[in-house]
Amino acid sequence: MASLAGAPPAVAATGTAPATGSTILLPTGDQLHTRPGGRSGSVTPAAAPGLGQMLVSMALGGKSYELPAVALPYLGRGLDLSLFDIDALHKAETDARVPVTVDYQGSRPVVPGVTMTDAHTGYLTAASAKDFGAALVKEFVADRAAGGRATGVFGSAVRISLAGTKTAPIVRPHFPMKTLSFTGTDASGKPDNMDPVVVYNLDDSVRIGADQDAINYFSGGSVKFSVPAGNYLAVAYFLDTDADGNVTGMRVVARPQFTVSDNTSMAFAASEATSKVTMITPRPADPQDGGFVLHRTSQAGPDLFLDVGVTPGGPIYVAPTKTPVTLGKLDTYPYRRFGAATGGPYQYHLQYLASGVIPRQFYVATPANTATLDSYFYSDVDSLGAQSEVGAYPFAKDFPEFPPDHKQPVPAHQLIYVSTGPGLEWGGGVAKSTHDFAGIDIWESFQGGAPRQYSPGQWVRENWNTYPLHPAAPERFTPAANDAEVQPGVVRAGDTFTFNLYPFSDNESGHVGSGIYPGKVGTGSGTYELDQDGTKVASGDLAEYMAVPPITVGPAASTIRLVMDASRVGPLYKLSTQSHTEWTWHSQHQTGDGVPDGYMCLPYYPVTHDCSTEPLMTTATTIPGLSLHGTVPGGRQTIGLQFGHLQLTPRSAVTSAKVDYSIDDGKTWLPAKVTKLGDGKYSASYSAVGSGTFVTLRVSATDAAGGSISEVTTRSYQLA
Repeated sequence: MASLAGAPPAVAATGTAPATGSTILLPTGDQLHTRPGGRSGSVTPAAAPGLGQMLVSMALGGKSYELPAVALPYLGRGLDLSLFDIDALHKAETDARVPVTVDYQGSRPVVPGVTMTDAHTGYLTAASAKDFGAALVKEFVADRAAGGRATGVFGSAVRISLAGTKTAPIVRPHFPMKTLSFTGTDASGKPDNMDPVVVYNLDDSVRIGADQDAINYFSGGSVKFSVPAGNYLAVAYFLDTDADGNVTGMRVVARPQFTVSDNTSMAFAASEATSKVTMITPRPADPQDGGFVLHRTSQAGPDLFLDVGVTPGGPIYVAPTKTPVTLGKLDTYPYRRFGAATGGPYQYHLQYLASGVIPRQFYVATPANTATLDSYFYSDVDSLGAQSEVGAYPFAKDFPEFPPDHKQPVPAHQLIYVSTGPGLEWGGGVAKSTHDFAGIDIWESFQGGAPRQYSPGQWVRENWNTYPLHPAAPERFTPAANDAEVQPGVVRAGDTFTFNLYPFSDNESGHVGSGIYPGKVGTGSGTYELDQDGTKVASGDLAEYMAVPPITVGPAASTIRLVMDASRVGPLYKLSTQSHTEWTWHSQHQTGDGVPDGYMCLPYYPVTHDCSTEPLMTTATTIPGLSLHGTVPGGRQTIGLQFGHLQLTPRSAVTSAKVDYSIDDGKTWLPAKVTKLGDGKYSASYSAVGSGTFVTLRVSATDAAGGSISEVTTRSYQLA
């Protein structure tokens, strides 16, 4: 599996990003980086700025797809949509390869980038997929110049699909079919070639709008669909290019609602897209990557979701509409990331939702429609990492979005201004480093954050990678209807425990770390043991991501003890090099209970909900005055501690806490003075001196239900 840190044996629920986080390789070489906890992610385009970098996020028939815009004209005419199915790719890829099937008649064709293993099967690697993508762009440019006629392998009788996927035909009742014809002219007024048109049935999208039959393209200025009578949406995307095929703009022209009762014709003109997406920022900022999203619902059947991204700084033009839709729902929004024009410590992530009609695209960012994320990126070493921030509305919960990530030196302090609005939420992530693995761009040593909603004018401090790092579990802070389901840290179904704990997570609620994996800049390893009433039930090495496998215990009510040891070595890791965590809690056979809406028991097929969350205790440590490099001055030390429990579990009162510290990596220990502050909060004070000295912390606590936690973090922080 091409992944950030391995992956579970199967894939997340249909229509969602893989729950654990991974890197998914597209056949064109583009890479989708998902983050733990759902849809937050980013993309690394394979192509240099130009046609090949324009990606389309699309949902048809309840499935999510990510594909280059230049692939749209070849769907069903050489390229099968399965090649770009996010879930199917996640399941099918092994050893950083995309397996493909090549169907043809006659002699075997030569497909750029594909290594054939027998007459009809082959594969693409991360390197050769870029050749596949480059050839696709080249053919698109040639076919556009040839008036939309297919000139190469992608538009021929060859059919290239993802190996192992058999796309079942959409079962449609028999309808008398009508011819729906469109004419199209490009920005210069000439007959358009190779630009896509998407149609969607507003009565029942299964009729048209659930598979690749919903997509066609202009050839010689015209395109036709065979459709049943009914009500429809149609949207055309026009790509403006220069003589060399470089994208100079994108134009979106939609017919949000119209009726087909007989053979019907209508015209699309790129010149209708007169409203340029314009966003004004209070501070000087340069436009970077962005795009335009259209979401449409029908009276029955799956939604349509289209998100066409543009190259950095590329303009987007939209045709406004005036008449509100009366069938289903229409949502649109432009989005754009801005970097500080002076290279300063701030950035903007802006998007503006409209419903019912497509408005004029002029927006001004103000304190009344933005929030400020005061973001601190901690790192014990100076390095070039990456950062992403993803904004999404509730209707997009099943449609992962992958804006390009961007390089982020760490440590750093950034003000991130984000749009606010009903239902809009943001999820981000940051990595200390990125590296190449078999051609895959890997985030190494990262933290991912759960989506959150913000209020206009709100100022929120967010700490990323704050030391000491320790195991933590994903959480959710948004309504159940808004996001992909979250698996709690430890659940019990019957007598089987399933774990979702991530070593090396920071102390910010909702953040989870990258766990155990074989990196390039460093490597990780670890072990686990689970005991029942003092008897060992299972033990072994921590696996990538799914650190502890499911474990079955005896049905009797008992005391469970889980021990997790994790370590990382390498030039990226000076602090929090090891953690040793022990949990004890009381547990009994689970029956009849289930996790609430928004949560799940398993992150892979079959997704289940019949389980209960186990009441493991949690810790969070605050070190006042901690520098971005993870250091504090020597002398009197006072730290803050917050003990609690995994989300969804009863909040038993914390009854005691103890803190010890060491300045020789845990060889000897000294007690700290602990003061109870109430509600699970404590402070601990002690004296530590010596410039460059590493302080190792051992913290423990008990609760009124008989549970406990003990945690040792080697080299928790350093004295300046």
